[in-house]
Amino acid sequence: MNKGIVIYAFKKAAYGKLAYNLAVSIKHHNNSLKIAVLTDGNALTHLNTDEQSIFDQIISISESDLYHNGKFSAGKAKLSGYKYFPFDHNLIVDADSICVNDIEPLFAKCPNNIHAQTCSVAKESDENWNCQWMPFKIVKQVFELPKNFTAYEINSSFMSIKKSEQSEKFYAQALANFTSNDTHPKLRTWGGGFPDELAFNIAFAQMEINPSFEHQKVISNDTQWPVFFSSNFTNGWAHVINNFHFIGFYGDKWFTDRSLQDQYDRFMSNYLSELGRRHVYKIGHLMKDKHVLNK
Repeated sequence: MNKGIVIYAFKKAAYGKLAYNLAVSIKHHNNSLKIAVLTDGNALTHLNTDEQSIFDQIISISESDLYHNGKFSAGKAKLSGYKYFPFDHNLIVDADSICVNDIEPLFAKCPNNIHAQTCSVAKESDENWNCQWMPFKIVKQVFELPKNFTAYEINSSFMSIKKSEQSEKFYAQALANFTSNDTHPKLRTWGGGFPDELAFNIAFAQMEINPSFEHQKVISNDTQWPVFFSSNFTNGWAHVINNFHFIGFYGDKWFTDRSLQDQYDRFMSNYLSELGRRHVYKIGHLMKDKHVLNK
């Protein structure tokens, strides 16, 4: 079974530069690991040939998978990714991340066809859930769900997908969730459109898939998750290095603690100096031009 990393980089130059930084950091820890970037015709154009060579594969996404009702949709692009995944076992990592650890063990920690970083769990009998994109009461009204379902709320900054019939059906179901309620008045948009996480969360419930890791205690920072997120960084670097493989920078520049942004740039300066290159794509600048800021 061949395996590798998939990174998305759509529309904006910031995502091409973020993807480049992420790939450099991955190669620092796992030089032989294959990296594919799924992109459009814009995001990588600001990288020179030498920078683009960090990617083992550059895969072009169809315009029809980038746009919904004539408008760019980052959510639709991520929900359409399955048919482009080039590996038997794909670890999908958002570009606004940096690798801080050996990630080879992650493949073994993801034995099932589908895994994702699971943040919370809700039962059909619950009144609310922690997912921010749509009230749980509305979800139960507008989506077809099985009896006694369990809903897993994920952060899609990291997903593990093995090519399989189940995975293909899962992505098809998630995309159907997107298209069926993309204009619902109670929907909270992301990047100006339907959030991919909401579509995935509902698909997990519909297909009765538990995406969490066998070693993971849901809503716990005491076990090794793939990605560390924090708007209030207090536990020190030993905690991050011992428990996580990536640091994620989702949201805008104000979400993530400034000390983490500074550490990102220090890490990248070290990684790139080993390649005889300078770190010029600073995280603070790149986070000013993210899809989440689109209205």
